[in-house]
Amino acid sequence: MDPLYSGLGNASTGILWPNLLKKKLSNETEVQLYDYAYNGAHANGKLTNFGQRIPDTRTQMKNYISDLQSGKVDHKSQEALHVLWIGINPLDAIWIDACSPDRNNGTGAQYPSDPPFLIATERIQRQVEEVHYQIVQLRNDTLTDKFPSSFLIVTVPNISIAPLQRELAQGWGKGDTEKETNVLALLRLLIEQYNNGLISIFSQIRTTHDVTSRFVKHGIENISGRCYDNNTPCADIDKYFFWDYLHPTPIVEKILAQDMYEFITNPYYQYYAERRGSMIDLPLRSNISNQIIID
Repeated sequence: MDPLYSGLGNASTGILWPNLLKKKLSNETEVQLYDYAYNGAHANGKLTNFGQRIPDTRTQMKNYISDLQSGKVDHKSQEALHVLWIGINPLDAIWIDACSPDRNNGTGAQYPSDPPFLIATERIQRQVEEVHYQIVQLRNDTLTDKFPSSFLIVTVPNISIAPLQRELAQGWGKGDTEKETNVLALLRLLIEQYNNGLISIFSQIRTTHDVTSRFVKHGIENISGRCYDNNTPCADIDKYFFWDYLHPTPIVEKILAQDMYEFITNPYYQYYAERRGSMIDLPLRSNISNQIIID
């Protein structure tokens, strides 16, 4: 860590999770940890910042690439796990800009339809695009392409329960508990928008479970047999889940296509479907790595 910024500390009195993760992954071979993260950093200082001169994550990644090029960091062709936890600081800044009365002529946003909040949602989208850009740049760099890499993207937790955000809401509300509740609810909406904007994986587990557990609802009668058997198709194909030994019937294809459409076009569908255990917002391989890079 650059001595110029090291005085900011890591905002913790104990061992941080990267070091604990390193310890857990160090079984027979000790894992090397390279930590480029700074407390208070933003994704891109030109988009959001509090006037601090803390290196943003764009800069952190450039420093990492520079260290690879100079040989300061040498993975020796071993697999590296790149962990990126980006979002809390810019998201907090955007929320404050939208809801603080001092920044909105005495009245901050309280409801999703308020103009300052609509602007905030546009700014969140730019944050998502920025993170996507940084991930692509890191993955496509010729230096990181020389060794096996996994990428773990950590989403933003529910910071609306943190003392900082609750105390800000109390200050803005000045005793109006409904306003306090409203501005914290807006923060949660921004968190959902940001997290859902990160790379998502569509899982067919939910669709399959829904159809097979509630097959009557879909007009299906047979979920285990196959319609096309011994070179002879069944009389009513839409009553079957399987067309042949593996592939679904047209009615199941339609259900799957509809679920994919909702997943692509409706972020709230992704969020609530994920809460039912079907979506994963982390582009992650489960391989154990012996190199961890934190940005």
